[in-house]
Amino acid sequence: GMGRTALNVRGFMSAFNGRFVSLVDGANYMEPTFFIAYGNTLPFVNEDIERLEVVFGPSSALYGPNAHNGLLNVITKHPKDSQGANVSFGGGSSNYQSFRARLATARGPLALKFSIENINVLDWKYTRTFGQDYNMDSELTYQSTHETVTFWDFFDPSQPDVWDDMYEEYLGIRAPNRTLGVLQDIHWSFGAFGYFPTYTLGNLYSAQLLTAARKNLPNHDEDMRTGNFTPLLQWMRENVHVRGSIVTPAELIEEATGHPPSPDDFVEYLREKVERLYNLS
Repeated sequence: GMGRTALNVRGFMSAFNGRFVSLVDGANYMEPTFFIAYGNTLPFVNEDIERLEVVFGPSSALYGPNAHNGLLNVITKHPKDSQGANVSFGGGSSNYQSFRARLATARGPLALKFSIENINVLDWKYTRTFGQDYNMDSELTYQSTHETVTFWDFFDPSQPDVWDDMYEEYLGIRAPNRTLGVLQDIHWSFGAFGYFPTYTLGNLYSAQLLTAARKNLPNHDEDMRTGNFTPLLQWMRENVHVRGSIVTPAELIEEATGHPPSPDDFVEYLREKVERLYNLS
């Protein structure tokens, strides 16, 4: 949500930063389930930061396989060097409000510090009823029109049978065991079935954009062979990047290519590729 921060480097930013190690005073505070670091769950407030040490990746040889993008070490203030109390407030758009307080003290060889933070933000101002969702045409749908969903129960050992049964029903294949079945992909095992169509949509969109770019850039293929990516980058900036999230993906594709999303260009791309690879005609 808007009240959450995720630190990353080198682009390809997403909701998860599992390839970027985040340390606090040399200690690993990354969330153990997905091994990611949410900035607002780290044990300090902004006023407690002394400095940031960044090691740009790839740093996996030194810090482990999850340090492909680098490493961030947040050095906090030592309580002996920063004694006293302070209170801070912050505000912003979407009713963002932040209250932070810090206290540090030292007595002889002992020192301690204490901090607290409370954040409130309005992520979504439109009320929605549980079970509502939007279809591909951006129309609001209701639970009565949705397919029946089987929720995973990790305490019920018979639940994986649902996946096996439906896989056999749809494809005529039944996995001999869990390893060769539902556990083949992590998205299947935790029920993220709706995630997979996004890969297919990406393939369709990319082929359609490529076809449109070739029409506008007659030297496109030669440019790719010689490593001249400037014309394509400029075309993408003018037709895709400037729109960002202003319009829906379907509207963006139609604006950039001249027609709505379609599998035709992707099918043609596959046909030409297979014919070329296998000398078919």
